Amino acid sequence: MMLKQESCPNCLSNSIIEKNGKLYCTTCMSEFTKGRYSFTDDVIQNKFERAIEYRTILKFDESLEILDYLIELYPTCAELYYQRVLSKFGVQFVQENDETKITISRLIKESVSNLYDVKKTFSLAKPNYIKEYEETFKRIEEIRYKYLKISEQAPDYDIFISFKVHPDGENDTYTLDYILAQELYDELTKKGYKVFFSPKSLVG
Repeated sequence: MMLKQESCPNCLSNSIIEKNGKLYCTTCMSEFTKGRYSFTDDVIQNKFERAIEYRTILKFDESLEILDYLIELYPTCAELYYQRVLSKFGVQFVQENDETKITISRLIKESVSNLYDVKKTFSLAKPNYIKEYEETFKRIEEIRYKYLKISEQAPDYDIFISFKVHPDGENDTYTLDYILAQELYDELTKKGYKVFFSPKSLVG
């Protein structure tokens, strides 16, 4: 199967620059090897990009549905299994202080290294792509482990509020999302809900 490179495999941005044989996404600051993915069949490529797009807009189940379909067609494509891991964890890649930050919206109790899709990614990936997959999976596992420990020690929550605190490069100001999240937290707690809101829930 021949592949072509057009956009970032993590956030789907076309804002890509090439440097020292590597490709850099200036949107989420991801680094990856040229030629890692993209299908020559335009119909399949569109479906693949739609799966990534769904993940970036938090429609993880819709993303997984497309990836499951594509894996049936291309069961030896490592990138599809990699993308399925991202969607299962609800991974988002964002730029923060000129670095790539990974967040997850879904928590899986099983270790990343034990997941079927991770094992398939490594078994099918070309040698020059393995390090990129390893780095992402390692960061997901670090976050997964941290959140799992928090969930084991914390009370059961009815609602989890996710938000971005500061605009890119503006650590002295707050985003509108952060302000609205605070208001939402206050309203929900007044109604008796157990709400996870990191500025309150992680204090102490």
